[in-house]
Amino acid sequence: LLFLASVAIIVMLALKRKIITFKWDFLTGRNLAIIFIAFFLMKVVSVVIAMFMTTDTTANQEAINQLTSSNSSLLMAVMIVIAAPINEEIIFRASITQLFFKKHQVAALIVTSVVFGLFHGPTDIQSFLLYSSMGAALSAVYLKTGRIECSIALHFLNNGLSFVAMQFI
Repeated sequence: LLFLASVAIIVMLALKRKIITFKWDFLTGRNLAIIFIAFFLMKVVSVVIAMFMTTDTTANQEAINQLTSSNSSLLMAVMIVIAAPINEEIIFRASITQLFFKKHQVAALIVTSVVFGLFHGPTDIQSFLLYSSMGAALSAVYLKTGRIECSIALHFLNNGLSFVAMQFI
């Protein structure tokens, strides 16, 4: 519940500082196409990186698996599919980009991708590349659309489908 409270606090602070504005008008055909193309590319890159991994899963995924097995599925779904993407996108995409790299999109993409990759606790170069490439896709969507809602939607899609798959494995 503390994690869920952090979402409310981060959203309120970001809204107050005008780092984000949540509006439903981001759901345009162009933005949806960008989200789905980025999702497809993210999955292709993940499969390629996974071919070179020396373990079946990452430390981050193992921690998620343990949490999921010992907590309510509904609570974990909310945390993994909704809360984590909102927090991570506001922090890694909107805040870092707007506070430090407003006029330097390439630097924003690189820095936020690396920080995102490191945040997910990589234990080897492959897991670092896996999460950093996901961060790059999320950053590219944010920078291309100018809408944090788009990177949140991509993150929802990625985590949501992964969570559903976890329930059946």
